[in-house]
Amino acid sequence: MHANGKGDGPGAQLPRDPGEDTNSNRERAGDPVITLDEAAQQMIGQQLKAVYGEIVQQPVPDQFLKLLDELERKERGQ
Repeated sequence: MHANGKGDGPGAQLPRDPGEDTNSNRERAGDPVITLDEAAQQMIGQQLKAVYGEIVQQPVPDQFLKLLDELERKERGQ
């Protein structure tokens, strides 16, 4: 019997560890594991680069640069 008073008989579930791999949970539950072929993975990668590539190229706003500079100075003890 568990500390919560519930038994560990048929159908009882242990609390899920938040760090546990969700893919292995799906396999145990009997859900199919979906895999993508290489062509599909490449297509998704290209689409993500197209969408987010522009964002990455944008300059960092001045207020964020100031905050980063302030954090760096505090870490150095200045």
